[in-house]
Amino acid sequence: MKQCQKCGNDFSSSIVIDGKIRNLQSRKFCLECSPFMQHNTKTVNSITRDPTKKICCKCKAEKSITDFYLLSNGNRFSRCTECTKTTNRDKPREIKQKCIDYKGGKCELCG
Repeated sequence: MKQCQKCGNDFSSSIVIDGKIRNLQSRKFCLECSPFMQHNTKTVNSITRDPTKKICCKCKAEKSITDFYLLSNGNRFSRCTECTKTTNRDKPREIKQKCIDYKGGKCELCG
């Protein structure tokens, strides 16, 4: 079951409409908030979103838009600055640990 981003109600990922099975897996809003074939998601989004807030794709927290790095094209990065710093710090450590584990966890020369 998916959850509507506007009202929070659960809705099925497929439904029969006009005798045909319709796939609703890519929908963000239930049929009550955004009726089928109405193409009104822009108005639903504009009602639900505060332009000064953004949701981090990693920690899922709603934060101020200033907590996201500004990209060269004028958009904001999808992760907040905290999650970006954490990822940039932890990713090389994970890669190094995988390399150490791959080689047996010890130095090849001295053991």
